[in-house]
Amino acid sequence: MFVRIKKFKNPDGSTRKYLNLVENKKIKGKVVQTTLCNFGRLEDGLPTDKIDRLIHSLMPFSSKFSFLDPSNDTNPKN
Repeated sequence: MFVRIKKFKNPDGSTRKYLNLVENKKIKGKVVQTTLCNFGRLEDGLPTDKIDRLIHSLMPFSSKFSFLDPSNDTNPKN
């Protein structure tokens, strides 16, 4: 799985950009990309609070990455 920015061209020449979570699968010998989640238009601003919650909830299942939560800092700076 990976994150991809998908671009679409408007009739006036401007572009729209969407942030998608995408997965590659091999079906009948060909690689097919499937969009698992569309996070919305980049121009409209992303729901960063929802994305942060999603990342935080996935962290216990990762063996390579850890999450540092600055709001839980037990050693405040003086």
